[in-house]
Amino acid sequence: MASFDGTHPADWQAEAGMDSNEIPATSLPDGQRNARIAEFDLLSYAISASDIAVFCLDVASGEARVAGAWSKVMGVRLDDEVKKQQEWSRRIHPEDAPGVFELQGDCISGRRAQVRLEYRLRTRDGSEWRWMQSDVAAFERDETGKAVTLIGTQRDITDSKLSELKLTAANIHYETLMAHSPTGVVLVSLDGMAIATNTALQNFLGYTEEELFGTQVEKFVHPEDRQARSDNLEALKEGRVGFFEMDLRYIRADNKVVWGRLYATMARNFEDKPKRFVMHVADITQKRKLVELRKELIALAAHELRTPVTIITGALDLIDVLYPGGPEDKIRTLIDAAKHGGSRLRKMIDDMFDFDRLSVVMTPLALTKSDVVAVIHDAISETVKIRGDKEISVTVVSDDPVIDWPCNSENLRKVFVSLISNSTKFSPIGSEITIAARHVQGGLEILVKDRGKGIPTEHHSEVFSPFWQLDPADTREHQGLGLGLCISQNAVRQMNGELSIEAVDGPGAVFKVFLRDADTAQRDQIS
Repeated sequence: MASFDGTHPADWQAEAGMDSNEIPATSLPDGQRNARIAEFDLLSYAISASDIAVFCLDVASGEARVAGAWSKVMGVRLDDEVKKQQEWSRRIHPEDAPGVFELQGDCISGRRAQVRLEYRLRTRDGSEWRWMQSDVAAFERDETGKAVTLIGTQRDITDSKLSELKLTAANIHYETLMAHSPTGVVLVSLDGMAIATNTALQNFLGYTEEELFGTQVEKFVHPEDRQARSDNLEALKEGRVGFFEMDLRYIRADNKVVWGRLYATMARNFEDKPKRFVMHVADITQKRKLVELRKELIALAAHELRTPVTIITGALDLIDVLYPGGPEDKIRTLIDAAKHGGSRLRKMIDDMFDFDRLSVVMTPLALTKSDVVAVIHDAISETVKIRGDKEISVTVVSDDPVIDWPCNSENLRKVFVSLISNSTKFSPIGSEITIAARHVQGGLEILVKDRGKGIPTEHHSEVFSPFWQLDPADTREHQGLGLGLCISQNAVRQMNGELSIEAVDGPGAVFKVFLRDADTAQRDQIS
């Protein structure tokens, strides 16, 4: 067996200028000395092919004999004219040297039978520090118990040490995050038990760390929310999604129901197999209460407004019934103005109701197969009066005369009425609106294009925000609450779809309604 530098390991003593008979004189009998020398030779054989250096140090003279991978570990050839012990000592990091020499002294004095040293050693060219581990023991001791010869090993542990330091830093970072995170954090085993929790989660649920440890986390989730949470966790475990978030109700120790927004991800091992769930829970109880208060306020305001508006518009309509010949022209003008204002106010109230209904709880609507082309034509018929004043025409282009698709036809009709009405407002007199429906990968796409002034690209991210208006001035030509597009987008999303605005070259705006097919909708709902 050859050693690291190509010589036979049995010749390592000769390489180092050492003969077996030159082992320092000790109190050991010759037979024992020879046995020890043979033992040391056997050890050198065993490690010659490894990256472990072996050394034998004469304590009195400071002379060292070496074998194994010493040349590789130290970056010094065995035939180099260097004093090996001094070479090693001078390259130890100044911060580590006192501890290294203290432990080595303990081994020499007999206070310790053997020691393990971990320290940084500069490479011979001075370019970097490498981490080393040395295990040192007394090879021979004199009659006072003091070591005469030390024997030991040295190996480069830089990679493992750096990994250990990174792991330590990660643990410190994790512990800091756990301790100081304002949101609740819980680590959950694959079978659903709490492994670790932070103070924020304990306060949120009203339990101590000891009470939560080892408990099924599902126990604290409201029964009506458990199935949806379980389905998402299963998708996460199987790798179908990388993370998910959802709003859940939790039951505290005092039986109070609180709301939390759950963010969940999966910790995996180096083989990418599931290891544990990592869950963050933000307390949104107060936010939900504010949402409910807003909902009640809007409902109350809309109801209180709708009743008198209905009376006013009903009375105006009754005039037409009682006076079929019509009142005088001036009175007719006033009545028409009042009816127009009443209709606009009723539309605003309806928008408030729809906004409240569709934006508070984003749960999927019941979908049934309906002819989308027929729904579009119904919306066109409903907007005849709106478009008539400006002589706006609507052209429908579709892949098929009938397109049956899962949707909520009533809400989809309202979406197209809103889009057509919106396009009419901003289109020039006598222009055309085009609605094109076609099958695309993953679903059905319907484009609504007008020839108006369009919406600048920099505002595309804002158009679906509640109360957004391109022109916020009080004297804007086209009045309204700015809820139409927001309501329409929420309605489409509850049909497993998306409403977006497309970038276009030239004048006009293009809105895209995309309704996902069943497979795409299922994947997206899980994610």
